[in-house]
Amino acid sequence: MLARLTVNVPPDLRQRARTLATSRGETVAEVVRTALETYVAEQEFARRTESELSYLREGAPVFDPAGLAQGRYPDSEVTEALNRIYTSEPSSLDPALMQMQMIAIGSESW
Repeated sequence: MLARLTVNVPPDLRQRARTLATSRGETVAEVVRTALETYVAEQEFARRTESELSYLREGAPVFDPAGLAQGRYPDSEVTEALNRIYTSEPSSLDPALMQMQMIAIGSESW
């Protein structure tokens, strides 16, 4: 279900959005929705990245993925690092990624 949102924009921006929508075969609402989704996702990513950087600045161990794959880190250290991250970050799978995974596995039975 969609919710209505009224946004005031300068006339030239409205016209540019109309031109873009027409060239893409979309409505202005679809263009605005896509732009807002992109902006919000970028801001969330930037916030998450800053959170991770601050975590690293606090002296958290940095794991080398190659070293992790080769078993250089004890399971307890990996678990501890993940637990610290998930105290501030959601552990749910991104809906778009989940959809791509479902498409990739198709109708395989597990």
